[in-house]
Amino acid sequence: MVKGIAVAGKRDRFAAPPLTTESEEWQTLDQRLPTDHLVRRIARAVEMLDLGPLLDSYLGVGEKALRPDLLLTMVIYEMHSKRPSPAQWTRDVRESEPVRWLLFGLEPSRARLYDFRDRLAPFWDDWNSQVLQQALTEEMTSAERASLDSSSVAANASRRKLLNEERLQQRQQVIDEHLGAAQRGEPVAETPGWLAKTAAGLHEQQQRYAHAAEIMCERQKANAERRSCKRKPADKVLVSPSDPEAALARDQENGYRPLYTVQLLRDLDSPLIFA
Repeated sequence: MVKGIAVAGKRDRFAAPPLTTESEEWQTLDQRLPTDHLVRRIARAVEMLDLGPLLDSYLGVGEKALRPDLLLTMVIYEMHSKRPSPAQWTRDVRESEPVRWLLFGLEPSRARLYDFRDRLAPFWDDWNSQVLQQALTEEMTSAERASLDSSSVAANASRRKLLNEERLQQRQQVIDEHLGAAQRGEPVAETPGWLAKTAAGLHEQQQRYAHAAEIMCERQKANAERRSCKRKPADKVLVSPSDPEAALARDQENGYRPLYTVQLLRDLDSPLIFA
């Protein structure tokens, strides 16, 4: 668990939020927030985690970063509220009173929130282990019985923006042409709506579409190996350029869209999820 003094010292490396517990605006938010609100419970839970490795992942040079402990609490609250996208979080940091209470008035940009989401990836398993160890210590569970459950979760990618191999290659060609023109400082006559507007955005888009092309190659190979009665026409094999790993299948509303299958190992004797 976190040692308060040590963590407080590490927090000095980060930018102070605009509000404190003494600020009139924060106190107003606090008074309007129910005492049993989910956001309060999550804030208390995060205080029990060892966030040292996360804090140490910041170099502490240049412009001070925003407090990662506050951002983490916000991310967990948003996920519990079924709002998994940083684009949604960007609105909530300005419009949601529970989120403003959590962040003490911080208003991170959309780009910062996407970067922070990606930064968290290596730490989730360890934090889950900490929670499970605490549950064992407090005898909430014996961790002896579990069931494997799976569920399909919609990817962020739109089901209306799936590409076949020909269209994917056409878009890759357009990206390469515009990126080359941008690097040479040459104007372009026409820019499709789906295309990034800056050289940095085009470079990122080029990498993402290259990854989608790799996934498409794997799907075409797997499709070709199927029996003829199960094989699709090559132009009907599709991929999402923004979520290429997502499988294409029917969702619970019978819509055909990119999905991820999430497997959960649930404890049979408590509400805990083991893995």
